[in-house]
Amino acid sequence: MSRAQEIAQWVLSWGGQAGIALAPDANGHFSFVAEGLPIRVSMETEIASSVVAALLQEKSLAASPQAMRTLLEFAHLGVVSQRCGVSLSEDGRPVLWLWLDWAGLDAAGLANTLNGFVAVATAAHQQLADADHTSGGLKPEELVKDDWMSEFGPLSGALRV
Repeated sequence: MSRAQEIAQWVLSWGGQAGIALAPDANGHFSFVAEGLPIRVSMETEIASSVVAALLQEKSLAASPQAMRTLLEFAHLGVVSQRCGVSLSEDGRPVLWLWLDWAGLDAAGLANTLNGFVAVATAAHQQLADADHTSGGLKPEELVKDDWMSEFGPLSGALRV
């Protein structure tokens, strides 16, 4: 079994334990909804890493300077965000993300990381909602689109230090 297959099995196992039905897409990536947020776990086999990403809000933050400030404060030096990064998609939607190197990773470590990521994404989403009372919730049918992360382009070319 390859390392990617092993990681994929651990993701599937975590989903079963979390009560989330998971299945990889044609590229081996996993998209699911947890705590009402669309989340994706990519399988970047070329660089033996995954990026875990959550769409924190379906609408752009461009009209809400307070929400932008809240997002940046949440991510400041990774203290509150637990070393997760934040960014805005091309159309201004906030994304929380974490690169996960497969070296030294085991099933328990992956499960802890995914549980922690969901908790951090939920906290970030709540802080954004509190900062922007007009945020409105994501509709269930809008949560997992075919491939909402594809707009960010290929991840395998990212600089790794």
